[in-house]
Amino acid sequence: MQIPACRSRASEREVLLSRTSIDLSRDLPDWLSARLVSFGISLIDFESPIESLAALSFMDRVFGLNDAFLDYLVKQGTPQERERARECLYRLDLDYFIIPFGTAWKAANGQAAAWWTPSWAKKLSIFQQLVMTPKGIKVIGLGRVFEGFSVLNKMEAARPSEPHWYLNNLAVDPELQGRRLGSALLVPVLWVADQDEHSCFLFIANPANEAYYARFGFAFLPEEEQPEFGEKVPFYKAMIRKPGSVPMTPEKVDALLHCNLQCLDYS
Repeated sequence: MQIPACRSRASEREVLLSRTSIDLSRDLPDWLSARLVSFGISLIDFESPIESLAALSFMDRVFGLNDAFLDYLVKQGTPQERERARECLYRLDLDYFIIPFGTAWKAANGQAAAWWTPSWAKKLSIFQQLVMTPKGIKVIGLGRVFEGFSVLNKMEAARPSEPHWYLNNLAVDPELQGRRLGSALLVPVLWVADQDEHSCFLFIANPANEAYYARFGFAFLPEEEQPEFGEKVPFYKAMIRKPGSVPMTPEKVDALLHCNLQCLDYS
């Protein structure tokens, strides 16, 4: 579905909100749902204390492994203090970006996860920053809080103006990498985005990840459109995927999801 440029922000929100909770049996074709069953994909239920704690533990253990900016924000203190600080920052991310939109996906019994947000939710308002500031100061100090907001605002400014899905994070437990779990978490949202003629957008923190996302149709923004982060973030580059750049046909999905001999059934 094409959303005309003249539509109001409220209209865009209404259309994209209907897609924040993708039903694997209702919103996807049977052939795609059948291919995703063995990966055990579902939305994370943050109303469940056990599932919420498990998600936070996974984020702290896996999401930040190669996150140079996160390491910069929490580089002070003992290892235990840094671990608590990382968990608090993840909690803020969940509270203000992920949980309100229901776009936290998991696979393999929570051993792989992806956070998606729609374009209408991209702006971190002044009010949100004011609410988050006291909590952030307690965790990382006043200076780091404002540096963090500066980087976040630059990232948001680089996102496209047209309706799109933003991949906040994608991570797979290192012990399960190579089993196409990350691909399984990308494919359903990419398929829906193609049907709606929406772009997808992300940042990578490791140059080696370019080839991985290129397989799905992502490409770097032109250099003049890349935000300048300075020395705080050694490598953060924006990538965008235009609708249909790599069509999610059955043949392409089979190529992306075909498991190696170590693949397990997580359904």
